[in-house]
Amino acid sequence: MSIERQLTGDITVLRVDGDLAGINAEELRVLAGEELNAGHRDFLIDLTHTGSADSQGLEALTWLQRECHERLGLVKLLNVSDAFRKILELTRLEQRFTDELEPY
Repeated sequence: MSIERQLTGDITVLRVDGDLAGINAEELRVLAGEELNAGHRDFLIDLTHTGSADSQGLEALTWLQRECHERLGLVKLLNVSDAFRKILELTRLEQRFTDELEPY
């Protein structure tokens, strides 16, 4: 389980390998925070290898979305599995990310 970071132009791509929970959620916050501090405000979160998330993972995503919104940036979730999408629906977070759930 890890998160790979790649800068493509002005966009930071974070590829999550494993569930967005525990250490992965904390790593997402740390890496995203570093990028935000460096002045980057647009993020693609690639969830190809992510099946689920816990409350810590969902909080990390909503924190990043708020931070980017305040900086006039955006967060897009890519390659969202049906199971992950269901978690977003059950927690009513799908509305927060509706326009951002796209295939990569």
